Amino acid sequence: MKNIFKYQMLMLVATFSLTFVSCGGDDDDEPDNPNTQTSNVVTGDVSELTLVSLVSDDYNVCFDWYESKLRLTSIAGFDAKMASVGKISKLDDIKIAPTSGWAPQQSWYDKRNSALPLVDNNGYVIMYIYDGKAYYIRLFITLNKSVTGETVGIHYQFQHFIPSNS
Repeated sequence: MKNIFKYQMLMLVATFSLTFVSCGGDDDDEPDNPNTQTSNVVTGDVSELTLVSLVSDDYNVCFDWYESKLRLTSIAGFDAKMASVGKISKLDDIKIAPTSGWAPQQSWYDKRNSALPLVDNNGYVIMYIYDGKAYYIRLFITLNKSVTGETVGIHYQFQHFIPSNS
């Protein structure tokens, strides 16, 4: 009986050890940017006025949509801007960062906001500065429409990436 108990305790310790090892990599001091070309793609569906965090779960850099606008917001310390790259068929079509066409930014308390037209099957590049370094996110938006053609939600995919022209 003692051997069974020891075996169960050993298995329990091993399970907890694997859990803690596999949860590594969350560093709240740095934005969630693995700074590689092949970071994980984040996908989801949201309704109007629902914030989507691009950098961390703290909404340091996030977007939402309202009416026919895609809106980008960043808090102090994360200077962010976005540009449309036009119609695309998939997220990987975005390879470079635009050299112009960045949406104008407007101050609102300690946040920086910008907005661009919300377009079906459109790509966007978001650039933010953190600790003096530029980071890039590519974003692909498709619209979820009702039978009457009204936009009732958006489907998004985004990924941190290194533009080939940076």
